[in-house]
Amino acid sequence: MGVTTPDPKIPPKDDQIEVTLLGPGYGESVLVHLGQGKWLIVDSCIDSRTSEPAALSYLKSIGIDFEQSVVLIVATHWHDDHVRGISKVLSSCTNAKFCTSSALTKEEFLTYIYSFDKNNMISNSSGTSEFSQVLDILKTRTPIKALMNRRIFHIPAQASPPRTECSVWTLSPSDQQVDHFLSSLADLIPSAKTTKYRAVEPSDIKNNLSIVTLIQIGEDSILLGGDLKETSDSKTGWSVIIESAERPQEKASVYKVSHHGSLNAHNDEIWNKLLSAQPHAIMTPFNRGRKKLPSPEDVERIESFTPKGYSTAKIANIKSTIRRPSAVKRTIKETVGKIRRVQPQTGMVRLRRTIGSSTEWAVEFFDPACRLADIHKNS
Repeated sequence: MGVTTPDPKIPPKDDQIEVTLLGPGYGESVLVHLGQGKWLIVDSCIDSRTSEPAALSYLKSIGIDFEQSVVLIVATHWHDDHVRGISKVLSSCTNAKFCTSSALTKEEFLTYIYSFDKNNMISNSSGTSEFSQVLDILKTRTPIKALMNRRIFHIPAQASPPRTECSVWTLSPSDQQVDHFLSSLADLIPSAKTTKYRAVEPSDIKNNLSIVTLIQIGEDSILLGGDLKETSDSKTGWSVIIESAERPQEKASVYKVSHHGSLNAHNDEIWNKLLSAQPHAIMTPFNRGRKKLPSPEDVERIESFTPKGYSTAKIANIKSTIRRPSAVKRTIKETVGKIRRVQPQTGMVRLRRTIGSSTEWAVEFFDPACRLADIHKNS
């Protein structure tokens, strides 16, 4: 399958495509080398080793000047596991354009953001707080609005030796999904003299504003699924992308699996119409709460489409067996609130291929990353 001996500190060559997925089991960030030293970052998570945004830690480790080399940053949606540290990524990458959902730049959503963030009424780690900081940075930069089938970045062939064209497209959200979101905002903004709670995305459209990103470099295509889910409405979710005649029709050989491989983000036609036969499927697990993703059934389903699956970490199956006296529990609750487990180690899956090459992708994965088939096996 093209798996090579890992060496995490070797940068890609100018004529190489690189797709790197970082994730500690809660959160994810994707980096794509577009060629000639130009980089794309999609979403952000925190590196468990450095406590810095994982994308910046990685680029620094391979000797990349991210201030100049990162040309585009995409925030697929505003959930905590996709945007932690993204304001620092944006402020550090001064040469980068910034893209997020078209709904996030509407007046109604700006009102929503600031109604919750005013006077620090919400946690600094929340998605809304991150976007509030991003909006402050964007006062001096013009954001790009993600729309269905919109090309948001382009490098002409003549400007990119070996004369290879590069395009980045957003395939979602659909107009219908944006309309659903905007129509729901009025019920979410708190009235005067009412309690302000943590901002929560409306449950009926949760994840469905997520951007799906398609990167085309020469004849290679890479599909990043974000957290987009399937819906019962053919004008939203994956169905509207699959059936669109306006989207680029080339099939991708690399797929960042949507929403941690869950069934509610699956549609058979993603694999049949958007992806080449047996693509490389990379993903991050969701290791928080009682429900872990992907489930064994999810893994079996994904592997029915491709044997080339990889995850940035394994599923954490260890349960706490500590039994504390009531007095100890009460003291913990009154002092620190609760005891959290140590943040899982950040893993990495990296794919590289020479632009224009017909050879197989070279795959490297770094502990605790693993083959998808091993994701539920204890270390």
